[in-house]
Amino acid sequence: MKVWNATEKSASRQAIAALEGGIGISTVMQVDGDGGFRMSQNGPGIFEITCESTLPPLVLTGGIHGDEKAGISILDSLIDDIVSGNQRVKRSVLLMFGNLRAMQTNGFKGCRCIEDEVGETSNLNRCFGRGYFETPRCYGEHRANEMMRAVEDFADTHGCPEVIDIHQSFAVPTLRDVRGGVADRSDYTYAMLYPVEDDLASALGWIHEQYSDIVAGAVVNDMQLRHHTFAGYMASTFGSRAATFEQGNIGYVDHSTFTPQLEDNLSRKIAGETKLDKMEGFDVWRYLRQIRKETKDFTFIDDEGNRTNAPLDFLPLPAGRIARDGHREHELRMGERLLFANSTVPIGDRAAAVIERLHTDLVPAP
Repeated sequence: MKVWNATEKSASRQAIAALEGGIGISTVMQVDGDGGFRMSQNGPGIFEITCESTLPPLVLTGGIHGDEKAGISILDSLIDDIVSGNQRVKRSVLLMFGNLRAMQTNGFKGCRCIEDEVGETSNLNRCFGRGYFETPRCYGEHRANEMMRAVEDFADTHGCPEVIDIHQSFAVPTLRDVRGGVADRSDYTYAMLYPVEDDLASALGWIHEQYSDIVAGAVVNDMQLRHHTFAGYMASTFGSRAATFEQGNIGYVDHSTFTPQLEDNLSRKIAGETKLDKMEGFDVWRYLRQIRKETKDFTFIDDEGNRTNAPLDFLPLPAGRIARDGHREHELRMGERLLFANSTVPIGDRAAAVIERLHTDLVPAP
């Protein structure tokens, strides 16, 4: 499998260097005789492309967790192609690297987040939709302020954007694991959706028409809940079509994670294409609730109450006990499964999400 490896000249490395006073990128280019576009760096790791277009603007983010390299790799490549003139530009785009400090750690291998002692908001993807942090206690809160200002300015200038926030995970099954009866051992990639005004048909239709070459599944969030993820914030605050894309196992960027395929897809979006030539079916899931870590003693358990490893995403689990948190136990009901199971998150953060299959005829099954 191909592991991510950034060069010193990559945009992500330059963004980190800019934290120490580095110089940003600014360039003007001509595109297909339709006039020029301007690309500027509006702060560390925040790149804005302004283009006269009737197409919806696009916001792309990667590295909100510093060890999840798919988004970082994609943004590096897209920015390099734009600067070098190898990328057609037919819409305005905001590209943002997330937690630059977490990306920088471990010799640029990165880590999920830093300053865990702060609790939930040390995780940048729990910092949005809380308003501005007047006195940030950690880099996550500080960076959220910068990113929120950038997207507000971008939306004020260009209108309501579509949003793709690119992530990876560490408990990723294969297509074969989830569906059975198929030989495909690619990672089970999926999108977390935030349907605006609970318009499920529109949200699923958007993914089906534009991204069904990338996703094996889509998880539909409950918009009656408050969401502090970046994509959830964009949907709730701006009414954006917004999704978190989970591109396979952390650190890997090969075809089994669909990272190159997503890069190609987004390149076509920037070039002005909107719909896929060939749309595909995918699984649909419903987000039910979260299991929140309240104590340092949180652990996943088997049906006999013994400590066990976190289960893989999406796989069938027996009804009954699944986790213990101090004196409290969490249970699953029949048909429920887990996402993002992780006992090492900071206290106060989500240790797992509970999901179930959603049977719908709004999009074709795979």
